[in-house]
Amino acid sequence: MIRLQVSLDGLDEAVSEFAALPRQIERASKRTIRKVTAFATSQLARQVALTTQIPLSVLIHKGKGRRISSRIAPDGSGAVWLGYNPVKSGYIGQLQQDEGGAWARQFYFEKGFVARMRSGHQGVFKRFGKARLPIDEQTVAMLGAKDAAERVAKLVGPRLRDVMRQELNYEVNVRGVK
Repeated sequence: MIRLQVSLDGLDEAVSEFAALPRQIERASKRTIRKVTAFATSQLARQVALTTQIPLSVLIHKGKGRRISSRIAPDGSGAVWLGYNPVKSGYIGQLQQDEGGAWARQFYFEKGFVARMRSGHQGVFKRFGKARLPIDEQTVAMLGAKDAAERVAKLVGPRLRDVMRQELNYEVNVRGVK
């Protein structure tokens, strides 16, 4: 599991550029955290999808064991969470049976077979030994997810400063003291 924290520490220079009231700074800060957290979440999802070749929908879809999520804490900081447990083959994409194994999108599982469980879940399974049971569902590792998270973490700092300047400009020059 990787956790990326987004907070406004060290943005005093951006705040000092504008003669903003405390209420304006608070409103701008809330919007900045929300926007930068959403930015980090989307960038992380894209980077992980490119790195691991796992479809983007699998990483962010709530019903399929979502791997990436974000939230805004009561203290005003944002957090982006990335779980990098292996993804079950049934969630990867279209499953196809082959003579020597099974495919889940571009991932090949040698000696695997496609089966549908009583619950309706379909996946690629593999037997251990010659007996009928036990079987194990095949998974795809999220290799490179940590590196992708580190790349996104480097993007967050500059983005945070830019968005804070934009939001303070909006508060001071457009919205005013409403």
